[in-house]
Amino acid sequence: MDNILHQAYSSEKFRQQGHKLIDYLADFLDNAPAGQEEEKVFPWLEPNQQLTFCRIFKSH
Repeated sequence: MDNILHQAYSSEKFRQQGHKLIDYLADFLDNAPAGQEEEKVFPWLEPNQQLTFCRIFKSH
């Protein structure tokens, strides 16, 4: 259990995932059409599709 808690509160893992998120959002802003709201940062997915997406995102 200590290992799970250590991973969950790892400052290094938090830092890495935060950088990935910021890069993802910055790429979205670079590619988003100016003044339009047609695209969403995270499109709606069925729960099982969302779980798959999260697992793939976590593995990178």
